[in-house]
Amino acid sequence: TKVILFPRRSEGSKLISVLRKLFLPIPTTVLVSSLAVLVIAGFWPRPLAPMALTYRAPLFVTEDRGERIELTTLTQLQPELDRSIPKSVAVWIPGQSKNLTIVASGLVGDSQGSLNLHLAQNSVAANHSTLILPSPTHWAFALRRLPKENRSSYEASVHSLCHAYREITHSSQFVEKFRESGPEKILLVGLSLGARHAISMADCLSEENKTISIFAVNPPTDLKYAGETIDRLADRFRENRTRAYSVGILMAALQPLARFIELDTVLRPLTLFPEALADLAAGSFSARMERITSEQETLFDGVSNRRNDFSFRGFSESGPATSADFAKEVQAVDRRLEGRMMVIHSKDDFLIRADDLLPLAGVLKERVRIFDSGGHGGLVFEPVFDETYRELMN
Repeated sequence: TKVILFPRRSEGSKLISVLRKLFLPIPTTVLVSSLAVLVIAGFWPRPLAPMALTYRAPLFVTEDRGERIELTTLTQLQPELDRSIPKSVAVWIPGQSKNLTIVASGLVGDSQGSLNLHLAQNSVAANHSTLILPSPTHWAFALRRLPKENRSSYEASVHSLCHAYREITHSSQFVEKFRESGPEKILLVGLSLGARHAISMADCLSEENKTISIFAVNPPTDLKYAGETIDRLADRFRENRTRAYSVGILMAALQPLARFIELDTVLRPLTLFPEALADLAAGSFSARMERITSEQETLFDGVSNRRNDFSFRGFSESGPATSADFAKEVQAVDRRLEGRMMVIHSKDDFLIRADDLLPLAGVLKERVRIFDSGGHGGLVFEPVFDETYRELMN
């Protein structure tokens, strides 16, 4: 007779069994990665800054604050396409003062994204009325308000933002707040491409003879170089499947955690993989930009970039493309604003060459603050962002 003895199940094994049932719908890789992230983040010795990227807040969280101002559709759309594209909206946050802050969204930015709300928080705290404009490169805005031949034009983008602002000045929210006199002072704030747009918008706003100030964070100094960099990184991300899947699994693990703990804490482990971070941002940018050219939604799942033939090379060749062109534009705008422009930038921004910041510093002198680290957008989460913001508002 063969006797088989089964060990008595311990309380610990029962607990494991219960946990398995609870977390069965969650892939093992996601669960393990999530626990690993929590352990690493818990013992991380410093705040996240050097490799923070512009996509990080909107990638996880979209908050619903302020009032939506729906923008009219200016292009001819087929009925089916019209039903599939969401309305393009600006966000309006009323304040008690007669001052207005305009936040220009970065590349493919949605006006309702939490990163824009972060950019606006100092103005909201100061009781400025705040207007957040969507990016002209956001697919809903581009398809509804820009003819197809103008969707890759920088100058057309700037014109479209000025047109959107004028349209909003006739909205009930704006009229109720400012009546016929309009805002006393206007502050333009932008990050990345939004910083470039904020600077270029100063001309059309100055027609109102208002006091205008500009706060620009990480403006790409050379649009052509930035576009070529995004293309190169996106291509590398597609071709390196091992890296793509590793980053994709990690991002899938992080996403559910962002609802419960701070974004800085969630993303600290990713600073160990700076190249993968840049690849991920580039892939995300290019995948979302293809909506504009294909008129179809292109998903980016953190693993593969499904773009077909979209390239930033052609998109970024219009407008003041080179660093020298940008420096000339900054000088002209700053002269008209009588020195009410401030820029913060970082040398390790993956969309610039560090030497391209020299012409900018030559124009703005002490009103440009350049840091060795900060990545592309990380400075908005550092004290220097709040300090510079408040200094400009005063």
